[in-house]
Amino acid sequence: MTAATSQATFPATTDVLVVGAGPTGLALATSLCRLGADVTLVDLGTEIRTDSRAAGVQPRTLQDLDRLDAAGPLIAKGLKGTGFRVANRDGTLLELPYAGLDTPYPFLLLVPQSETEQVLRDALTAAGGRIWSGYRLLELHQEFDAVATLVAGPDGLVHSVRARYVAGCDGLHSGVRGQAGIEFAGQRRPQEYALADVRMTETSPTPRVTFTFSPDGMLLQSPLPDGIVRVVASVPDATGALDRAGVQDLIDRRCGPGDRATVAEIVRSTPYTVTSRLAATFAKGRVFLAGDAAHVHSPAGGQGMNTGIQDAVHLAGLLAQVLRPDDPGDPGDPADPADPADPSILARYDAERRPNAAALLAFTGQLTAVAELSDPEQMRLRDQVLARSRDVPGLPQFFARRLAQLDVPAAGWPAS
Repeated sequence: MTAATSQATFPATTDVLVVGAGPTGLALATSLCRLGADVTLVDLGTEIRTDSRAAGVQPRTLQDLDRLDAAGPLIAKGLKGTGFRVANRDGTLLELPYAGLDTPYPFLLLVPQSETEQVLRDALTAAGGRIWSGYRLLELHQEFDAVATLVAGPDGLVHSVRARYVAGCDGLHSGVRGQAGIEFAGQRRPQEYALADVRMTETSPTPRVTFTFSPDGMLLQSPLPDGIVRVVASVPDATGALDRAGVQDLIDRRCGPGDRATVAEIVRSTPYTVTSRLAATFAKGRVFLAGDAAHVHSPAGGQGMNTGIQDAVHLAGLLAQVLRPDDPGDPGDPADPADPADPSILARYDAERRPNAAALLAFTGQLTAVAELSDPEQMRLRDQVLARSRDVPGLPQFFARRLAQLDVPAAGWPAS
């Protein structure tokens, strides 16, 4: 969608000021628009990032995106992955199939995050929303009946915006979280990874994500549309983006013969670091956090962006119950019936989503710890347990359901 033009008037009041137009902010703004709320979505950036990390949309997330009429268009842009495969240099240890899962979407949608963002931008436009690009939140002050904020525009002008609620969807270094004074504690030592989108001389006919364990570290290979394969590897002391020879060396050293494809071309390559952190609360007064502003963690299992989108749809449903968009009134008017009569409705957001995020951090941390074992005896036992679990009835499906996030309750929306 096009950014807000200089002729448009930046709003002085709004039901919800959403800060950050990544997948989480877009999902929240689109959901609120569809539910009838007045939303102002601001983002410092002016275009979609192409170096995004997320490359898989889980079935549980597709169920939420279906509410936004975004699931179908996104599926059309991706590959229907069959699930996950866990291997070592000797071959397959465990298959985690998505076929047969109790969901309308029994597959892992393999699609770059940039495509997910574009589909959500289109959904936002269709819902009557827009992005105010190049706008930065400077300050917020909570009052009894509203949140007073200052927002700087791309022309340097500072705007005063009075919002009934503010939602921080502005990532790891969230300005909303900082302004609200919410602690973001967690792991001090970052985990370092190399990410490369490459083209191979040949690719597997089966679209699935393969995790390979080796004494040298973990390596992931995930097919994407247009013949691209995403390679992610744990790389201690990463110093920069890898070239073709560097990616090939990682594949050759960490993968077994059946998984050692030849890298023909580097499409993009970047190092990145990840820390595991969890906000002390997802809600403070009239300020809420969602996505990476509330929780960050290991990329193991493709859980992060998915959880952020689910945060957003969940929060939108709760906000819609208290905003009464059929009578929006004057934002910030304490006498207006649109102000919540029952604070416990919004209290559910932190009560329901923070425990889910805490469990997610523990889960991805465990996956990472298992993947990064380096002691030969511990590695042997890990691989032995994984191989034997193939023959335990229902166990592979249990793990697949967990990765698909189908054990996360669906958000409730007001009846239309």
